[in-house]
Amino acid sequence: MQIKLDKLIPRPEESLREFRLALGQFATGITIITCCYKGIPMGIVANSFASVSMDPPLVLWSPAKVSRRYNAFITAQNYSIHILSNKQKHICDAFSKAAGAFDGAEQIQT
Repeated sequence: MQIKLDKLIPRPEESLREFRLALGQFATGITIITCCYKGIPMGIVANSFASVSMDPPLVLWSPAKVSRRYNAFITAQNYSIHILSNKQKHICDAFSKAAGAFDGAEQIQT
């Protein structure tokens, strides 16, 4: 998948500060990456998350090719990254198992 940088929308300075603040609080830890694949919400636990650039605002995460959900993420048009706190271990536990990860979760599609 290729991302064309000329298609990125310029961000106001306020958004860049918020982006920097959010990434600055993430020394290392766990993220949940979610997408919609063939109309079905999918999620994967990833600790391979890193900030790459402030301008443009870019992050990197690396899905394992052996993951059953790998194809869903490499073909997704969009995905969301959720940075978890230490009080959200139960969410990480749910997404580390394939079944039922979205049970009881409010889903908002944008």
